[in-house]
Amino acid sequence: MSVAIEKYIESKTNSKTGVENLGKCANFCKKNICLSFAYTDAEKKCDTYSSMFIEETGIGLTSAAYFSKLPKSCSDLGPDSPSGVYQIALTSGESFKVYCDMRTADGPWTVIQNRYDGSEYFYREWDKYKKGFGDLNGEFWIGNDIIHILTQTASVLRIELEAYPYKKGYAEYSMFKVTDESDGYKLTLTASTRNVSRDAMMFHSGQSFSTKDRGVDVNCAISARGGWWYGNCHQTNLNGKYTTNHWETSAENFITWWYFPGPGKKIPLKKTRMMIRLARV
Repeated sequence: MSVAIEKYIESKTNSKTGVENLGKCANFCKKNICLSFAYTDAEKKCDTYSSMFIEETGIGLTSAAYFSKLPKSCSDLGPDSPSGVYQIALTSGESFKVYCDMRTADGPWTVIQNRYDGSEYFYREWDKYKKGFGDLNGEFWIGNDIIHILTQTASVLRIELEAYPYKKGYAEYSMFKVTDESDGYKLTLTASTRNVSRDAMMFHSGQSFSTKDRGVDVNCAISARGGWWYGNCHQTNLNGKYTTNHWETSAENFITWWYFPGPGKKIPLKKTRMMIRLARV
């Protein structure tokens, strides 16, 4: 893998020379409970690190080979690991890439939705929402199948909102669960803490997912221009149409959260982000 190794200097835990081969360097890493290691064959040198390496493009070739263990979740990354895209491998056998936010309070968080500039089209069909779309380093929906898989383990949901020009808000739910496709990706939420005046997301708890071509509320998905847990119709529409016109008064089909930033009922938002993490006992 290609790694900007200068980013990881502070997380280096051990360095050993005279290591005969790559396999012995891997064993050295295992014994020292490292998360990543670098092996330079010419120098027979093995360096271990307490953070996960991130694959990067545009990095020149070096004489070292870089390796990281596959974490089961963002929570398995070391505290020194940077935010970014990581491959995770669940005990059930599934493996996929996620964006891990390592800096937001109470994390690490796995980002499942990100919107900030309207560069990604969100008025998509069921199959697109099922599999996910967009760029994990930009705007994206991670996919309903992945959200279902991740929330089989008790999970917390955090939603971050930003209104024009700068006001920010959040809501956090102590339990977030999404069923599988056969059950319509039904949403369950419990107990929120928030700094927004209205718990708009709780309105959608118990609803199944709908898109313009499938679901229990196709009409709402069409009028709201998104894919979401609609239920005649919505109090928040985070996958709705993006606009930079924050003075829009007929905002039924835009990205909204009722009464945020207030006092208007539906005002288009500038940024939204949805993240989950493992619940803590």
